[in-house]
Amino acid sequence: MLNSMKGLETMLLLNGVLRMSEIPDVHKEFPNYRIPLDKVGIQGIETKIAICNDKCREYDVTLDIYVDLSSDMRGVHLSRLTSCLKECLDNCKPNSIMNFLELLAKKILDAYDEINKVEIVLKTKDYIDRMEPFELKYTIHRERLNSIKWDELNIKLVGLTACPCAQRVYSYFENTPLQNTPTHMQRTILEIKIRSKEMNIDPFKLVNSLYECFSSPIKTVLKRIDEYKLVKSALSKPLFAEDVIRKSLAIIYKHSSMLDADSMIIAKVYSMDSIHPFNVYSEARYTLNDLRKFFK
Repeated sequence: MLNSMKGLETMLLLNGVLRMSEIPDVHKEFPNYRIPLDKVGIQGIETKIAICNDKCREYDVTLDIYVDLSSDMRGVHLSRLTSCLKECLDNCKPNSIMNFLELLAKKILDAYDEINKVEIVLKTKDYIDRMEPFELKYTIHRERLNSIKWDELNIKLVGLTACPCAQRVYSYFENTPLQNTPTHMQRTILEIKIRSKEMNIDPFKLVNSLYECFSSPIKTVLKRIDEYKLVKSALSKPLFAEDVIRKSLAIIYKHSSMLDADSMIIAKVYSMDSIHPFNVYSEARYTLNDLRKFFK
């Protein structure tokens, strides 16, 4: 075995330099079926990225990186994807997460002459405070030949809603002041997706505003007096799932001045009902241009 390895080294070395062209490249072989593929890549890369503006901050992120594959190549050189990522992590100076993805996408397109498309998905969590997380997902799509580009931002928040119907009916029969009348409550999930040619929107400012869509935020740590205050606050602002989704669209519209008119906005609400054996779902999708007619 040692003699075989020595012979291999001798064959590959020329004047002390490794001749990479001598190493078989199976990826460049013709496939059995000459069919192009839209998306091939790697999923679930966990790393940290540093974003620097006035100060620097690290984010724990999970990345999926995809490229297209032509009909005359058997496979994608996946090591180039990870090499581009490492080079970007080591040398790029991004001022936002979307800027990091833009720099990485350009680096990948520059590294692959044979590809036309690159798509990168980044998932992370951030916090309103240390124990109240929300989920963010960024996607960037770039195409070399026809200059197609789009960005996508997904936000997932959890809050509390109090049912206005049960509260109103209870108040009617019991003759109680509405704001002091009980009702059933549920955890409610709000998911927002914004797709735009260019994502000029601050996700953290948007998230802070979107929490206003709920009857109340939910809290990990609540003392008895805090529970009382939270319930009292929720009872003063009862909301249907439909109210939550409409309010979210109004808030997104207020934050949309830097988005193009064709941006697509999708809002979804999942209400985990507490007195029924089913949950409540609501959805709306509009372009920014379509939304404008509701807010004139």
